[in-house]
Amino acid sequence: MNLYFGVTIAPYAVDFCNALHERFHCRIFHREVDVAGLAFDPLDVEKECRFPFERYDSGLGWRAFRQLWKLVREERPEVVFTSEFSLTTIRLWMIKWLSRVPFQLVSICDDSLDMIEGNDFSRRHRLARHFVPPLTDELILANPPARKWYQDHFGKGLLMPIISDENRLRRSFKAALSRSLELSAQVNPEGKALVLFVGRLIPLKNLSFLLEAAKGLSVKLVFVGDGPEEQALRRKAAGVDIFFAGRKSGEDLYAWFNLADVLVLPSLQEAFGAVTGEALSAGCPVIVSSRAGSACLVREGENGSVVSPTDLPAWKEALSRWAVPHVHEGIRPSLLPLSFEQCINDLIHQLPCESTD
Repeated sequence: MNLYFGVTIAPYAVDFCNALHERFHCRIFHREVDVAGLAFDPLDVEKECRFPFERYDSGLGWRAFRQLWKLVREERPEVVFTSEFSLTTIRLWMIKWLSRVPFQLVSICDDSLDMIEGNDFSRRHRLARHFVPPLTDELILANPPARKWYQDHFGKGLLMPIISDENRLRRSFKAALSRSLELSAQVNPEGKALVLFVGRLIPLKNLSFLLEAAKGLSVKLVFVGDGPEEQALRRKAAGVDIFFAGRKSGEDLYAWFNLADVLVLPSLQEAFGAVTGEALSAGCPVIVSSRAGSACLVREGENGSVVSPTDLPAWKEALSRWAVPHVHEGIRPSLLPLSFEQCINDLIHQLPCESTD
């Protein structure tokens, strides 16, 4: 069996992990995380997983190294996937060298080009970006500009955008249609254009800026999520028709994607932004920050717009263009410009191990 070590099982990673488990003979491991800091409910996500749920130790002690060593020696994998340029990645490189098990070490990284060019999470992450890639055999990147940067600097880089299986998502959107009708009657009886944001309510999401951009427009803003900035946003929302829905998952979340006339992601920093692909799969156009990796999914004028997160006139113009009320009868045709199935097939066929296909 091959091995995969991730951080947590986020909704956008379910289909990717399912595919690796079923078609690439992977045991899937995730570490424990602080549930309070997540924008989703891990228990809801685990219900979609078609693999045994296993945990691994990512701490600083000898126990974590010993667990990885034992797994590598027992499974003798051809490929080991690891998340980002973490301590786990460095440990696995050491184990590969010491154990003489000739597996391929593949790191999965969701860096955006904006982060690479200076708008990074931290100095430590920036240093790791230069130190760790030479230790790996291959890298998987989430968007083409970042992939090109890694190919130019390290000669490594496969592409796998952070998207979900659109067929599974669309079944979920269809199942949520009745809930969508209920929400529409409760929250937007005036029938205004519904502008949706999904995510944590934190400063990096640039939501105060979004409120300024929405002022004077006949739109209904809906914020799905929670976070430390909620009260401040409520105080700043004077003059804007807005509804704070709180954190949602499952049918309650899919219902909002059905209703939205446009999804917005105005982030000042965003590694990728999986909600972009989810909205497009629901047939909802997207206005996305030019700093987000998921801008690669937007075809200007066809399924949305890519706008600088500091250009207020451009955001007002984009909202005026895309925030147009529609009557949604059933689920809309997908606007996602690529297929999960094709992306995962392309990735698996480039990896140094035979799949079950």
